[in-house]
Amino acid sequence: MSRLSLVKPDKAQRIEDMILQNAKLGGLKAKIDENTLITYLEQMTDSEKTSTSIKFKRKVDDSDDDLGI
Repeated sequence: MSRLSLVKPDKAQRIEDMILQNAKLGGLKAKIDENTLITYLEQMTDSEKTSTSIKFKRKVDDSDDDLGI
């Protein structure tokens, strides 16, 4: 977690919140090992994946006034 917090502090905070929430709900039965932490990271990554699209809206001016024609 300390390495993650150095690189991505916001992601580390969300993982900590996720762990605390699971602990409050009784979802944690043992210590969190590396595999469990990786699973949490994968879950968070999957939930963050959204399709991103970029749309260009161009104004079309059909007048020839600016061309001097």
